[in-house]
Amino acid sequence: MNNFARRIRPFGSREIAAAWRSPDPATRMAHLERAHVLGQASTREHVRTHLHMLACAGRRGDVHDIAGQLFRVLGAAAFTGVGMVPAGNTGG
Repeated sequence: MNNFARRIRPFGSREIAAAWRSPDPATRMAHLERAHVLGQASTREHVRTHLHMLACAGRRGDVHDIAGQLFRVLGAAAFTGVGMVPAGNTGG
């Protein structure tokens, strides 16, 4: 894990934990979007956040969002390391 990922992980983890504590899907997604913005420069954190977003979509049974998050997980894994991510994108 690089220095950025090591430093940002606690902040992303806090947002992810807050997301899963929330019973409200919109609030849950807002926390995950914050985690995404924080960690999108790190492949590990970027993929981790999209996996949580995928789990959220699965919990809601949103087939369209599940497909979108699967695509984003693959894209995050393939392109984050070479800097191909739009800055500030919420990932939703």
